[in-house]
Parts: sequence; structure tokens; C-alpha cells
Amino acid sequence: MGEVKDSIIENEVRAAIISKLMFMPLATFSDLYDGSMESNRFAYYLKTLEDEGLIRKEGMGYVLTEEGKKFSTYLEGKTGKREKQPLLGVLAVGIDEDKVLLGERTKEPFYGFWALPGGKI
Repeated sequence: MGEVKDSIIENEVRAAIISKLMFMPLATFSDLYDGSMESNRFAYYLKTLEDEGLIRKEGMGYVLTEEGKKFSTYLEGKTGKREKQPLLGVLAVGIDEDKVLLGERTKEPFYGFWALPGGKI
């Protein structure tokens, strides 16, 4: 039973790291570490994600790799829980004469890009 609990905790920590990086394109260890476990154990999870190619160290912080960005599309933005494939997507097109409503993305993938409002349900 201990191995199962450890596996669940590991998956939760890994999802939390990726989830934070969805909203912070570059995050330091301090940004990601919440103090809920020993720092060396947390560093182990970071290293595991690096070894799997989901994150990489860049300067003094961590970023999602392209593979990490793909993986992040299956995480629910607020909870970090893994979603099954989205069942329904929505897109809104707001046009007023010569203006089109756009929003700047605040999470990965495509953080900082401009897009039509939409999302998954």
C-alpha cells in the first residue's frame, strides 16, 4: 500500500509542477517549491521531469519543453488534475465593425500569444 500512496503523491507533485509552469513560463525552484515536503525530495521530482523531457532548466529557472506543453493540455488549469480528452471545445468570435475580440493567453501551451476566446469543457 505504501508504494501506491507514494506513486499517487509523486503524480500529484509532478502535476503541480507542470501546472505551475503552465502559468509561469519561467519559474525558479522557490516559485515551484511549496514547502510541503523535504526540498531534496522535491528536487528529485524536478530532476525526474527533466529526465523525461517535460521540463528543462533555463538560466536560474525551469520551463516547460515542447513535450511538457503537449502534456499540459491534458491538465485541468485550476486543479492540475489529469483530464481525459476534452469532450467539447468552444470558440467565441466577437466582431465589431473592423475590430475582432482577442485575448492574450495566460497559460501554456502558447503562453503570451493572442487568440480568439475559447476553451475546453
